[in-house]
Amino acid sequence: MKLGTKLKELRESRGFKQNYVASCLGMDQGNYSKLENDHHLPSLDIVEKIAKFYGIPSSDLVEDNYISQNKDNKGDIQVEYNTQLIEIIAAKDKLIEMQDKLIVNLEEKLKKKD
Repeated sequence: MKLGTKLKELRESRGFKQNYVASCLGMDQGNYSKLENDHHLPSLDIVEKIAKFYGIPSSDLVEDNYISQNKDNKGDIQVEYNTQLIEIIAAKDKLIEMQDKLIVNLEEKLKKKD
């Protein structure tokens, strides 16, 4: 599934309008619309903001097909799959999950001391 399709499904499943999501992400509705229509690719920072907004791991947004677009000398868009970026995002999500477990473990140990 394309990233834009995922974004649209997430937004619609929660009953949000594009302008609301765009505002929450700190962007204008036109740019957000370009994301949903796969006319523009978000930076990694925007992917992380979107994931945080919806409460999902970043890798859930990009695992299938995060792509980069480049224009060739004719102005045509060339699409390239970036599997390394997907791996980096998945590793980051795993580290965050491990960090959260460590924090819970430490909190439990501190409560036992009291």
